[in-house]
Amino acid sequence: MYRIDNLNLENFEKIVIQFPSNQLQESQTVWRQLNKKYPNKQFIISADPLHSSCCVNVIGARHIKHDLIIHFGETCFSESQSDNIMYVLPYFEYDSAALIKSIESIEQSSWVLFDQKYDHIQIDESKHIFLQFQKQLNQQQIQHIACGYHAAELRKQLIFIGSEDSELLQRFILHFEYGKIEKCYIIDPITCQHQILSINQMPLIIKRTKQVEEASECKCFGILINNSTAKYTKNAYKACKQILKNNQKKYFTFSMNSLNEAKLGNFPEIEAYIIISCYRNSIIDTKKYYKLIITPFQLLQAFSDVRYLVQSDLSLLEQEQQQEDNQIIQKEQINKQEECTALLAQNNENQLIALDKIFQTLDFYKNRQYQGLQIRENLEPAQLEIGLSGIASCYEKEGNK
Repeated sequence: MYRIDNLNLENFEKIVIQFPSNQLQESQTVWRQLNKKYPNKQFIISADPLHSSCCVNVIGARHIKHDLIIHFGETCFSESQSDNIMYVLPYFEYDSAALIKSIESIEQSSWVLFDQKYDHIQIDESKHIFLQFQKQLNQQQIQHIACGYHAAELRKQLIFIGSEDSELLQRFILHFEYGKIEKCYIIDPITCQHQILSINQMPLIIKRTKQVEEASECKCFGILINNSTAKYTKNAYKACKQILKNNQKKYFTFSMNSLNEAKLGNFPEIEAYIIISCYRNSIIDTKKYYKLIITPFQLLQAFSDVRYLVQSDLSLLEQEQQQEDNQIIQKEQINKQEECTALLAQNNENQLIALDKIFQTLDFYKNRQYQGLQIRENLEPAQLEIGLSGIASCYEKEGNK
């Protein structure tokens, strides 16, 4: 899963190797390989407790007098350059010939984006992948961007080499101009099978715009610093504080590496949280937290004089809401149709009702009028004696004392 042959560690003695929490099983194998290659070096294994493990746990490594941090796994590259950090991205084998054939089956030229897992694809080798596009494009139009390559500008089709649930793909689609991507092909380099992913940015854009409107009405905020070692954290924190002060809003500051409902629920007076984190962890599903969580950019939109309008087709959102309502109605109907195994059921009026299709001998429970003795029937009023004192064995009248 990881390649360490190209690592040069001659100038370092004490090295911390960090792994995501879900990949700690790979740490022992890597640790043995490093010790075999560098027997005079000291390697210390450290788990990465941060959310999604894309950020380097610099604070945890500082408890050890280290010379270098090697972070294994996918990363966001948000750390500052003050610490010596090396990144080792995952490595997956793939069949380049089959991958080229899979891309050639897509006729229209498109944007092509590689996931971080396939960053090891060489530039010379990747040129062969785009030979089918050279008939329509000049060589100067092929440019290198971020984690991948694009074959043309202003195209409405995207080819993503990676998995469908990749965070890189989700962020790319979200930040892309609305309407520019109509179709997305997901190609798995291992199986070389491609599938079409429906692109519908509008519900998420409308949801984020609604969050901006809700944040503008909040009076108390909480600033969540998710990664304090990122190079932009300090400036983003100062900007958020200044915006809240200018608008006379109350705020609290928290430092949380991993978020959960219990932590955020301890502060009921806070109406919305502002998360300062990397691009992978900034967009959070707020349903499970029961709190509004926004980004610094959304905070700027909420209290800015310039309003960002979204020209959208609201029928998309209404259609999704209608589908959710229909699902709820169907679930209620299914629950009503479920048969109870009890002999008798009790309605809202505390009456016993015999259920159908249980036993034929119990049908008389439906029509019988006698339901048993009533508690309040045939009760004579109790005679109360006033003026007695003493204990139960010998009462005395108060007048005879």
